Amino acid sequence: MMLLPAACMTGALHAEILSRPRVQAQFDSLQFQYGELGESGLSPGLCVQWNLRLQCNPPWRVAYVRQDGEKPEVADSRGTRMPNPLLSFCTAENCDKSAAFRANLHIRGEKWRPAPRSVWMSVRGRMPVAVSCTEKLSEKVTLSLKDGEKTSIVLKGAALGKESDVRASVTVEWCRPNRRKGREGVAAVILVKTPVPCGIKELEFFTVDGRPGDVSKSYEAFHGSYGQYYWLQNIWMGTESKDRFKMAVKYASGLQEVMVPVSFKAGMGGIVEPVRKGGEKKEGKK
Repeated sequence: MMLLPAACMTGALHAEILSRPRVQAQFDSLQFQYGELGESGLSPGLCVQWNLRLQCNPPWRVAYVRQDGEKPEVADSRGTRMPNPLLSFCTAENCDKSAAFRANLHIRGEKWRPAPRSVWMSVRGRMPVAVSCTEKLSEKVTLSLKDGEKTSIVLKGAALGKESDVRASVTVEWCRPNRRKGREGVAAVILVKTPVPCGIKELEFFTVDGRPGDVSKSYEAFHGSYGQYYWLQNIWMGTESKDRFKMAVKYASGLQEVMVPVSFKAGMGGIVEPVRKGGEKKEGKK
């Protein structure tokens, strides 16, 4: 099943020519974190998180931000630069379709700190952003509502480039009986993993006989981490049959890549380097 926006539809005799996709990155805020929690525990170094909003010209929509692009240049107001920055993204599409796509750009530097008395940091580079104006709905798969339940699902034409198929794994990460507004139901967390980045939009839920499920959903998010890409969704399912359900994945297809320039400068917003006793100095004062 393919879902096409009106501006992307083509007829047998005529085809509408689409405008080229354009993506603009807007800066929201800057955050700092020492150490980054990964699969092998807390890694050293400073993680700088640039919170961005990505705006795309209709009917194009951002699908995801690729992690293996050019390495950005990170510097501070004293002229020092982060050597060999490691790049990752945490991205999510807002439930409100009129809102911008959010991209949290994480840049981690091993054993690097901004220079003393630095008052701002800057990042310059280009982000590889995948965009699309078409969506597909995968086949339905059946799952049991119990911890660790797993299955696989094929996302046809979900990969960037040659539009090849992607096989995703689906796991019920967590599942518990839950009462909401006087109704009995089940709260669960569903995890979809793919070996390559995919523009997953949302998960659709159905009863075992194929009818739309009585499900409340909350995003987020689409992440990339250690070569695995995943979409995590929290749900509450109110159904008389609490042991099994059907699920499908809605995802972007017909992907194109746009290199988006990034050039931002932001104030520290407080002390970055941990302060030792007796050495407290307010930022910006000499």
